Amino acid sequence: YVATSGFFAFSSEDEALLPLPRVCRGPNEDFIAHLLVPSFQSFSAGNTWLSDILSLTPASFLSVSIGGILRKNSYWHLQAGEERVYTSDQQCREAFLYVFSEAVRCRLRSLDTIAAMMSGGLDSASILATVKQLLPEMPDKEFNTYSAISDHPECCVESQCIHSLTKDLGTRAHFVSVPSFQGM
Repeated sequence: YVATSGFFAFSSEDEALLPLPRVCRGPNEDFIAHLLVPSFQSFSAGNTWLSDILSLTPASFLSVSIGGILRKNSYWHLQAGEERVYTSDQQCREAFLYVFSEAVRCRLRSLDTIAAMMSGGLDSASILATVKQLLPEMPDKEFNTYSAISDHPECCVESQCIHSLTKDLGTRAHFVSVPSFQGM
């Protein structure tokens, strides 16, 4: 959002605010300094790359009055959980796999087809592997993946990973070919 004297605008993306006449495109040097040197103290949550554009922090909302008074409030705070101590690496792995599998299972609730974006990276590969383990428990569910791949997959490691991870999905693995960027 942008809030300057007598002006307020908001959007889900920075790019939508940039064409507005009262929005400065100058960089926010404090934000950049904080990214480069995390101990830099002049940083506040909500800053963005651009000096005039701010963002809401997670679990918060913003109220704007007709007079231009802004009030930010938080509607939720993460509570510290109990510390868990595991007697072995195996016990720790089992606990993680249980929590991770439950997180994936919760996101498979659907009245229709289940789908995921498959990037070929560790995150989506882990989710795909877990979904494949959970699907036999849900015989009425179909799972599809969607991936952007290189138009020359033999030259792109990520595209090769995607093909390897989705080979047993058959026609349920969907690919969008992205042109290679060569030269100007």
